[in-house]
Amino acid sequence: LMLRIQRRIREGKLSNEDVRVVYIGNIEEKGSVVVPLRLNEQGDFVDEWPGGFFEEGFDDVFGLEQL
Repeated sequence: LMLRIQRRIREGKLSNEDVRVVYIGNIEEKGSVVVPLRLNEQGDFVDEWPGGFFEEGFDDVFGLEQL
């Protein structure tokens, strides 16, 4: 789903301003934390996903490596 949304932004069919991605995680002893993850005009994430969210090979499989 996320990859499709990113693709639509790149194609210009969807604006990054119309998309909100929110990660909800758990911090021990503090409870839940809400982390907004922004997308730029090209559909790329401005903010990094929290560690461990995706497998290490995710970027390799989908060709999303940061140079």
